[in-house]
Amino acid sequence: MASTNEVRDALTAASRAFKAAGAESLRTIGLHPGQDFLLVALLEEDTLTTGELARRLRVESPTVTRMAQRMEVAGLVRRASDPDDARRTRNSLTRRGREVAAALPKLLDDVLDRAVEGLTAGELDRLRDALTLIAENLGWGETSEGADTSAEA
Repeated sequence: MASTNEVRDALTAASRAFKAAGAESLRTIGLHPGQDFLLVALLEEDTLTTGELARRLRVESPTVTRMAQRMEVAGLVRRASDPDDARRTRNSLTRRGREVAAALPKLLDDVLDRAVEGLTAGELDRLRDALTLIAENLGWGETSEGADTSAEA
């Protein structure tokens, strides 16, 4: 049986390598890590407030504000005051943002294919199950709540 240190080190190395490979791929389409999650969230829902995005991404509202501002400058996101509550900012994708978001699945699938090369179908099933359990154990299951984003609803 593997020691705690061996498991922790292997999980950390795999996580860091996967993040680095993903970041490298995202750079090829002009994105920074994390911006892909924002694009996908807006692709799924069309328009979300900063607070709604923060809850979905499990980050604080100021983090989303800064990210959306950078993405607005890059022409990916449109930001506007909520007509019903000027304290809220509504975020949506531009045409260019939709185009970039459409390229994400293939790009990220390519990273995953590289990461799991050599694993059998059974090993992939066990890996998925183990990673799902780890996420659930750490409070990142499908129904768990994200970070406190009470600054903006």
